[in-house]
Amino acid sequence: MPVNASSEIFARNEDLGYRVWSKGKWYEAQPIGPDGQSTATDGWIIFDSNARGVLIASIQQPAGSAAFAKYAILTPTDLDVAIAVKPTSLKVTEEFDVQLTIRNQMDIPLTQVGIVVPSMYLTGGAVVDWVKAPPALLNLAPGASGVLHYGYRAKGSGKVQVRFQIEGLDAGGVRQTLTESFATPEVTVVGPKADLMARGASEPDAALHGRGVMQTVAAGEQIVYLPVAADGRSEFAVRLENPDSTTNRYVLRAFTNGPPNWELHVKAAGVDITAAVYSPAGWKPPAFKPGDALSMEASLAPGPKAATRETKTLALRVYDDSTDISVLDVVQLRATLVPVPVAVSLHAMSKDGLTPASIGAGTSDIDAPLVPVTDPAVLSKQPVVAGGLVADGVTPLVLELRADPALLAQFKDGRDFDLDLSAASGGGLKDTTTLKQLRVLTNGQWTATTRIRLRQDAPVAWAAIVPIASDVLVFTENHPEIRLRLSVAETLTTDVAGTKEFGLRKPPIALVHGYCTTGEWGDEVKAILGTSRPLGVEGSPNNFVRTIRYGQDVLPDIATTLGAAVYVNTAWSLRRCAVLALTAWWISTACWPTPRRIR
Repeated sequence: MPVNASSEIFARNEDLGYRVWSKGKWYEAQPIGPDGQSTATDGWIIFDSNARGVLIASIQQPAGSAAFAKYAILTPTDLDVAIAVKPTSLKVTEEFDVQLTIRNQMDIPLTQVGIVVPSMYLTGGAVVDWVKAPPALLNLAPGASGVLHYGYRAKGSGKVQVRFQIEGLDAGGVRQTLTESFATPEVTVVGPKADLMARGASEPDAALHGRGVMQTVAAGEQIVYLPVAADGRSEFAVRLENPDSTTNRYVLRAFTNGPPNWELHVKAAGVDITAAVYSPAGWKPPAFKPGDALSMEASLAPGPKAATRETKTLALRVYDDSTDISVLDVVQLRATLVPVPVAVSLHAMSKDGLTPASIGAGTSDIDAPLVPVTDPAVLSKQPVVAGGLVADGVTPLVLELRADPALLAQFKDGRDFDLDLSAASGGGLKDTTTLKQLRVLTNGQWTATTRIRLRQDAPVAWAAIVPIASDVLVFTENHPEIRLRLSVAETLTTDVAGTKEFGLRKPPIALVHGYCTTGEWGDEVKAILGTSRPLGVEGSPNNFVRTIRYGQDVLPDIATTLGAAVYVNTAWSLRRCAVLALTAWWISTACWPTPRRIR
């Protein structure tokens, strides 16, 4: 085979004879046969493919070989090119400079040496403009060098690479492409951030979808779905927040899909801004200082001509006002016209919401599951939560499913619905399916079914997710939380009449110090523990790695911290924490609202 271990390619030309391509140059060569004698070999062809110095070697395989011919593009190293980029990290609206140092290694002069129109490789929301070019191209004698500067302005955040080819005129005035394509180092553009989130208007702020999820295409938690009945209205609360450490200015725009027979409105501080957000210029709120937030309202209402099962979508996108190009975040609000919408709410059980037998079972079996009572009147008085369920192996989550009796009146025998519980994102459960964790209150018992019936005289149904052990949670997407989705679909039409997304997390960790210590565990330890639990700012209700302190001596005039609750958060249904290090008897009241086991 005419390619040797040194990556040298041998070829033959009728005029030049045999040549070897080695280290960027052609050298005279003489093929040597197996016996060490000079020989001639057929099937080696070399030709100038485009009369511009680009050579292609076609190497035919021996007769009878099953291999195909091999081809190699051979481009002489006419130029030595060094590239430098400054800076490689910048903010949107800032510029970066590309410096090309070019040396002519040919034995002929080159004129008008510069770049072919560059190509951009962009990731994220990066957008780049070419804003600066050299005043003149280079004329390079053999062995001479020159420098070219090109400038680019970033208009969107992300990563950028610029690819070039260099061309110039040879001694005969013929334009030649002198190099293969090569790329600059990667440039990172950091833009301003905006956090756009939404929820159903009747839900608490803890149920905001898309909090901390900043991406340009709505997916997962960025989509909020509210079914609506004829003459009804799906109402949403929208929040725009500046999570940056600098003041930012934003532009808000709205987009919708095809169905025309709907009425859409967006309000901010009680002022209707619908026309502004739908205009090409968008709506520009006042500047946002770090941490500033703006609350808005949005509504989608079907008109008299809207068709049943029709879905209307309102997408809100926030842009960086300095460029007015980059989408910083988006939420999507969806409403589907159905005969009977079903509202879903989550309830955590207090002591009177749990059966005495299941509470007592914990005295002999630490892992005995708690069981909700079957009295709807008691269930309806239990605390409403927004976060979801903590998989501590003992805690259940109760779901209330409620429809409007007036809408149910159109169906003499009521309306049947099917429940589906699935993992929407973040992972799933090991060795089981989430659907198997669902129970429905039927004839005074919690039964393993997914069918409910709602009637005008019985417009409420109850379901429960039985306790889930922490060890069966399997996370994906590098996210220490699984998002569960409950869908309520009409049995007859399969139309989705209601949905509810909520979180499933491992139990919070309580970091308890030993005697004669300050209780400082350190960020490194917390970061390790935070790989399986959401780790927020110490003291934040969303932080599932919490530090408590106790038993420290108090000396005169010296301040000290004594005792802090391990976990206080009404957004989650939970009964048990994982406690590390030395514990104290009073932790049971700090971790669990009702007497329960300590682990």
